[in-house]
Amino acid sequence: MRKKLIALTAALALLTAMLLSGCISPATASISGGDAVSPTQMQTSNAGAGCGGSGSGFSLTDEIPSEEEDGQSGSIDRLTAEMQTAEWEQQPDEAAYMAMMEEKTRLYYDYMAQMAELEPTLSKYKNAKSVRANESYAALEAAMLQWANAALDYPEDGLTSPEASSVRTLSCLLADSTVKWLEVYPAAVCGESSSAEADALLDELMDSAVQLGAHF
Repeated sequence: MRKKLIALTAALALLTAMLLSGCISPATASISGGDAVSPTQMQTSNAGAGCGGSGSGFSLTDEIPSEEEDGQSGSIDRLTAEMQTAEWEQQPDEAAYMAMMEEKTRLYYDYMAQMAELEPTLSKYKNAKSVRANESYAALEAAMLQWANAALDYPEDGLTSPEASSVRTLSCLLADSTVKWLEVYPAAVCGESSSAEADALLDELMDSAVQLGAHF
């Protein structure tokens, strides 16, 4: 699964860099979750750190798995609950909404790059409970759930243009896939369950993420 996550994350990083540099136009930016990514593209995976994630509020460390970490679940549950309550401020017009969503999309790309970086550590655990007890994973999962809930809760009021409507629709699709993926990922990454469902959801997730990024 890690190869798929790295490859798809690399594709997002490459797309972001090309969009920002003007090498491609949003109309031509498209990728399917099943598309192959070249080794050269895969080397760009570290570029995800420059996609606007500096405000994520946590860092990744190669923590040594320990079953004792299961005891941290109470504080992690509280952190997740607190972050899930956050909402995106409703913007005064479509231009402001599009500017906000450009920033939120780059932040999401950064989350996925950080997930790829953390995966070698998570794969060493014996079960999903231990994966979720990892503090770095818990913080990242909480941030992604916050993003998803905020996207789903953002009101449609005032979003009348085809482009703004498309962005909101894609953000909701991405949010829905993200929630579903995070439900199965911990068990899949450590081998407690099959990775087939997680891989399929990851393909859907990345397809929506790239289509969303193509608007900016």
